Amino acid sequence: MGKELKTVSLLFMLISACTALFLNILGLYPFALLMVFFFLLFFALFVFGGRQQSTGWLKIPEKKKNRKLRKNVRYMRYCTACGFLGSQKPNDAVPACPVCGHSLFATDTPLKEFSSMTEQQRETLKKTWSYLG
Repeated sequence: MGKELKTVSLLFMLISACTALFLNILGLYPFALLMVFFFLLFFALFVFGGRQQSTGWLKIPEKKKNRKLRKNVRYMRYCTACGFLGSQKPNDAVPACPVCGHSLFATDTPLKEFSSMTEQQRETLKKTWSYLG
């Protein structure tokens, strides 16, 4: 919401400034003063409105640092190009995507953990992998 608010405020700031200048040239000073007031109001929205954080993003759970990969556990592999999901052991070489040929992103998320997640958690994790991969 912050970016949209900044854009609208900037647009109305420009309209207010041009209208105030035009009214000043015509000699309608009270109306020009009113437009300057609107200019300052939209300027304040422009400056302070952009500081709000957008609520459209879900919080991604923090990764566990220094997570050691276990040899006998299968870990998720993800294709950032087509969305293919697979799993394999960490010792195996990461293959190309069987669907599109793009290189797979090797994650440190175990298959068992991924399978126990809700659909919303899985989608959030996929978005993270798309960003990282």
